[in-house]
Amino acid sequence: MMRFILSALKSGYDIQNIVVISSDNNLLLKAKENGLVHRKMPETYLIKEELSEEEKEIKALKQELE
Repeated sequence: MMRFILSALKSGYDIQNIVVISSDNNLLLKAKENGLVHRKMPETYLIKEELSEEEKEIKALKQELE
């Protein structure tokens, strides 16, 4: 995480032209602490988490019962 922030800071770009967009609150906090523009990633753009094996089995059993 800190490597990402340091890379942005050392990139040579104007700090106001760097925008960190993330769903990771820790990364956003570090960006804020270092003066970077930061935004929370909208939920609509997040990748849906894959179901666990147990959740997959439950889903399959529910479909089977229907």
